[in-house]
Amino acid sequence: MSPRKSLLIIGAAIGALLSGNAHASIIPIGPLYSIQGTNAPNDFGPVLVSFDLQPKVIDGGLLTVSETQVPTGPNGEWDVFNVSTTGGGPLAGDLNANWNLGWSFFLSQPALFDGVSFWWTVNGAAVSSIVDFGGICCAGPNPIDPTLGESFSSSFPGVLQNGVVTFVPSIFVDPYSFIAAAGIDPTTVNDFHFGFHYTLPNPVPEPAALSLLGMGLVGLGWTIRKRT
Repeated sequence: MSPRKSLLIIGAAIGALLSGNAHASIIPIGPLYSIQGTNAPNDFGPVLVSFDLQPKVIDGGLLTVSETQVPTGPNGEWDVFNVSTTGGGPLAGDLNANWNLGWSFFLSQPALFDGVSFWWTVNGAAVSSIVDFGGICCAGPNPIDPTLGESFSSSFPGVLQNGVVTFVPSIFVDPYSFIAAAGIDPTTVNDFHFGFHYTLPNPVPEPAALSLLGMGLVGLGWTIRKRT
């Protein structure tokens, strides 16, 4: 192989590595995070639980919690925390009292917190149509996945440092029955989903990519040396 051809191949590999869609998870799935709630359907927490795709039971067996991630290009992701009642009942024990949920989680690296989206579902089925209510906006298509139904979404730009991040409460409605003003039936919705969007300010190749790049450069040097 000619040195020129080797350079073209390695150049293409570098471009693929730098523009690939894979990146290290900004909020790692698996470690213990904390969650707490008021009237959801009981008061509980904060309790430590390993958020991941597999639902975990909390609040004396009344709730399950899980986390899903949706990458957005090479340097961003939606991290969605899901809460469901195990018996299918309403998320609030007292519809006429304050209801709130809050999370703590771990950022693996400094990241730009630039979006939030949350929505209620009935046994996983989307609730539509919804409208702004109280001090909560902005009702519209779900930015994570339009098939999930409508959500309330906003932008909160700001860089957060790596380490433990706490949003308590992340969401609150007082009284919980007030969500009916948004077109959401508080007696039937039994799932709640809260998504945070993070973007890496200065995305860099992952260690594995850098290692592969280094091997390619060594290979190029060996090819050129053999030809000379």
